Amino acid sequence: MAALAVVMVVVGTTAGIWSMRRQVEAGLAQQAQAFLTTPLFSMVAFASFVAAAIRRRRDSQTHKRLMLLATISILDAAVARLPFEFLRTSSWNYLPATDVFLAAAILYDVASRRTVHQAYLWGGLVLVIEQALRIPVGETAVWQAIARGIIGGGS
Repeated sequence: MAALAVVMVVVGTTAGIWSMRRQVEAGLAQQAQAFLTTPLFSMVAFASFVAAAIRRRRDSQTHKRLMLLATISILDAAVARLPFEFLRTSSWNYLPATDVFLAAAILYDVASRRTVHQAYLWGGLVLVIEQALRIPVGETAVWQAIARGIIGGGS
């Protein structure tokens, strides 16, 4: 399973870069450079949660929650493609919609265990912060320079 996660990170990162290169070719260089944070940050979050889950594989309660967080961390693209127009207008719309899955997991913990597992508290916080940083980081001059180096595009 760890090998599959590595393949997912490689494929996800590659697909994100290729997709943004197509956007550059379509004349949307600045938007593509800013949006590159989305696939790359998602892959970093996914890889981090999976790595933490592998480390905690003997603690099944923590392991399964970290794996669920890894899954939630890459759901944003699928949620953004749901047939609801408001989700497509801004990442500030589809990211909170993605976090509904996190909220459901937390609510399940509360209903079944009467408490929230630490993996959801810390991992959920990391996930929400990572999502919130995508747009501001993507708009910085430093990120734009990094993205130009990765996907090309004018200044």
